[in-house]
Amino acid sequence: MQNTEAPAQQSPRRAAWNRIGTIVIPDVLSADRFTAIKSEAAERLDKATPHVHDHTAAHRDGSFATPVHCAFIEPGPALETLAYDKELLSAVREHTGIPRLVPRGGAVVLYREGDFQGLHLDSIKSTVTVAFALTEDLPAMGWAPHLYNASGEVLGKVVADHGMFPEGGEFTTLRHPYGGETASTGVTVAVVIADSDGRADRRGATVISIGAAGITPLRVTEHAEAGQKTKRQEETLTDLVAAAAGLILGQRGRGAPVAVVRGIAYERGDEGVAAVLHHAP
Repeated sequence: MQNTEAPAQQSPRRAAWNRIGTIVIPDVLSADRFTAIKSEAAERLDKATPHVHDHTAAHRDGSFATPVHCAFIEPGPALETLAYDKELLSAVREHTGIPRLVPRGGAVVLYREGDFQGLHLDSIKSTVTVAFALTEDLPAMGWAPHLYNASGEVLGKVVADHGMFPEGGEFTTLRHPYGGETASTGVTVAVVIADSDGRADRRGATVISIGAAGITPLRVTEHAEAGQKTKRQEETLTDLVAAAAGLILGQRGRGAPVAVVRGIAYERGDEGVAAVLHHAP
C-alpha cells in the first residue's frame, strides 16, 4: 500500500508504527476467506515465476536487496479481491495511523526447500506491506526496525559487517501470522511473563514483566493543550499488565500460575521486553 498523505503532526499510532514497523491486525480475515486464498494459491503453483538474483544492490526506487531465491505467484481472484478490500484497507489505516493509503495489489511468495531471502527493503512506494502465512509453523523471519528508511549505503555497510542474515543486538525476529488460526478461533491473545521484583527503598515486592509476546511493551501517548508544546509520555505497558495480574497471582505458595486479563487496549508486537531496556541483555 502506498501513502499519499501530506506531512502532518503524527498521531500516537503513527508514531508507534514508525518506531516498531509492524502490527498484527486481528479479525479482518475470516476462516472461509483464508481457506479460499490458500486453496487458490495451491492450485496456481504451476504459474510460479522464479525470482532469483545473486548480488547485493540498492535500486533507484529506494529498495535494497541481497541475494534471493524464491518465486512469485500472481494473485488469483480471491487474493486480488482481498488486496482491494475496503474493510482491510480501513483496518490498516486505523492501526498504522496513516489515513491515506492506496492499494497496489498483491502476490504469493513461494519458498521451496533451500529458498531464502536475505536482508532487504521494499520500494519506498510500498509504505505498508500486508502479509500473512499460508503455511503453518514457518520459521520466524529476521526483523530490523532500527533500519527503517535506512539508505542503501547504510544497508550495504550492515551486510558487509554482519552478513545478509544479521542476528543479535538490535536485529530481532518476527513471526509469520497464520491467517487460518486467528480467523478460526476469533481470538487474538498476548502473553506477558511476570516475576516478583523488590525495591531497595521500601519493604515488600511488586510484579514486573520479564518476557512478552504478541504485545508491544511500551505504550506512547501524546498530549497538547492550546498554545503549548506537545508532551510525550512513555509507559511500560507490560509492567502495568504484570502488576494487575499480580493481584491474582500473588507470591510463592498461592498456587495461581496464570491470570487472564481482558479489556486492555494494546498494539500487537513481538519485540519483547528487551526492547524497553536501557541496556540490551
